[in-house]
Amino acid sequence: MRLRLKKASVLDALSRRFAVVFVLVVLSSCASRQRQPAGAVEAVAMAPEERLGIDDVFEVRVFAEPDLSSLYRIAADGTSDYPFAGRISVVGLRSGDVQELIARKLRDGYVKHPQVSVMVKEWNSRKVSVRWNPYPGCSIATADFARGTYT
Repeated sequence: MRLRLKKASVLDALSRRFAVVFVLVVLSSCASRQRQPAGAVEAVAMAPEERLGIDDVFEVRVFAEPDLSSLYRIAADGTSDYPFAGRISVVGLRSGDVQELIARKLRDGYVKHPQVSVMVKEWNSRKVSVRWNPYPGCSIATADFARGTYT
């Protein structure tokens, strides 16, 4: 009987030690990482010349032509309707490419020397997923595991 109690207490002690070691490993993985201020969000820098996508909104301004200056949304087929140019395909182009395309179309009989500028107003084609880490300094996987929701 005494031998069984010793075995049970030894197993309990080993399981407690294992649990303590496990918690220390998880916490040390959090402590070894550089801490970020609470609520910090990492952002991915976009290249200045990103290509346009479906549902993006861009603004066209034509100097001294207010009727040709407006906002335009890229349709699901990758095109946009522009006055005097008709339906133009702009998906996959940079804003500078769209500027040259519109200036070329306007030069073909509508405006002698068009001065066109194009600025992207909304990047709606970009999809962003944000995961908040409730344990600053830990990786998302470690935080999920510590919270008990790791999959």
